Amino acid sequence: MHNPTIRHAAGFFLSLVAAMLWGVLPIALKELLAGMDAITIVWYRFFVAGIVLLVWLGMRRNLPSLFTQNTQTKWFLVLAATGLVINYFLFSYSLNFVNGETSEAVIQLTTLFLILGGVFVYREPFFALQKIGTVLIMLGLLLFFNDRLSELTNLRE
Repeated sequence: MHNPTIRHAAGFFLSLVAAMLWGVLPIALKELLAGMDAITIVWYRFFVAGIVLLVWLGMRRNLPSLFTQNTQTKWFLVLAATGLVINYFLFSYSLNFVNGETSEAVIQLTTLFLILGGVFVYREPFFALQKIGTVLIMLGLLLFFNDRLSELTNLRE
C-alpha cells in the first residue's frame, strides 16, 4: 500500500505557482498570437512538455511501456491525447476573438463542468460537503468575474 508523506508547505507552494502561471497564461498567449498561430503554439507547448516528461521519467527509470498495453488502453490514450490537443488549440484560438480576462473567466468554468459531469454522467456520489464546495465555487466565480458577466453574455458583438 502506498503511504505518501504529507508536505503541506510544498503542496501550498506548488499550488500557488500553478495558480500564478494559469493567471498569466492568457496574457502570454495573447502576445504570442501576434507572431504565431494557435496550432504552432500548441505544438511547442506539447513538444516541450513531452521532452521534460521524457527526461524526468527517464532519469527516474520509470518510463511506461506502451507496447505492453492492451488495445483498449491504447485507444483511450489516443482519445485523451486528441481531446487535450483540441482543448489547448481551441483555448489558444479563442484568444483571437476575446481578451485574456474573458477567456480566463470562461476557462474557470471547466472545474465546475468537471464536477457536474462526474455527478450526472458517471453517477459519482455527491456528498453534502461537496455540494457546499460547489456552491462556493459558483459564488466565487460570480463575485470574481461580476464585472465581466455582461461581456460574457455579449460574445457575438
